[in-house]
Amino acid sequence: MVKVRESIASAAMADADADGWVTQLMAGRHWDAGVRDALQAAVDMSRAAEQRAPAPDDGDSPGTNSFSTGLEMAEILADLHMNVEGLQAGILYRAVREQKLTLAAVRQGFGEGVAK
Repeated sequence: MVKVRESIASAAMADADADGWVTQLMAGRHWDAGVRDALQAAVDMSRAAEQRAPAPDDGDSPGTNSFSTGLEMAEILADLHMNVEGLQAGILYRAVREQKLTLAAVRQGFGEGVAK
């Protein structure tokens, strides 16, 4: 596989610093403080879901889980100038797909736009 960019999610996971991930993602972008809070809420929900139901170590993708995958997805979406709801959906998507979160919980916490 060709690596074309450095992931800040990997650094955040290695340092157990998901809160710092939001700060790094916002660096150089002209987003208001509300975006930071919205992203942090999605990060917190995804992290809690992963902690409740960690991924099994099946040998297929060592070191990956729904949480780190969601952060990496949000990085790509941010580079594509996705709006905040799209970034939140990216952070939460894998946890929903792996049934660690329900769409109802996402809808309740973030609204219909993120849950779509």
